Amino acid sequence: LAEKLQHAEEDAVRHRAIGLESALSSVPQWTTTFVGRAGEVEEVTRLVRANPLVTITGIGGMGKSRLAREVAIAVHADFEEGIAWVPLDRVAEERHV
Repeated sequence: LAEKLQHAEEDAVRHRAIGLESALSSVPQWTTTFVGRAGEVEEVTRLVRANPLVTITGIGGMGKSRLAREVAIAVHADFEEGIAWVPLDRVAEERHV
């Protein structure tokens, strides 16, 4: 049963991402699920709804991009003009941000 539930959740995530493809065309897509960070998603979602420009910082590999993607999916309908994903991983100098 647990395996069936896991597969159903993965299918739901994939279908949700496909349905949002046009609205979130600049947001990266991952094929794995995002698990265990609901509290962080809720907090950042609340912050984005209050202040549309939010910066998520931290060490590499902790899931900042994945968190931002989940928040983008959660809030995209709140912004009539859409949302934009701005990758900064290749920016070498602060003045280019």
